[in-house]
Amino acid sequence: MLSFIPKILWQYRCDAMTDEIKTYFMQRYKEASFRVVPGHWPDFKSKDEVNNWIGGMEKITEAFSDAFQNPTGGKA
Repeated sequence: MLSFIPKILWQYRCDAMTDEIKTYFMQRYKEASFRVVPGHWPDFKSKDEVNNWIGGMEKITEAFSDAFQNPTGGKA
């Protein structure tokens, strides 16, 4: 578990996930380039769901980063 996620919140939010999926999610989440409010993630049922969510969030993060670095969209 990530140290900044309160244990009670982790237990409450992740009851629907198996221990294997919780562990897999936390490993992937630790490696991710983004953070969300603790507990504001889906109840994953598979590793594929974890991968799809992490991948989607990474794309969103990258798109926002690009937009803020170039707010005119490349137009002068």
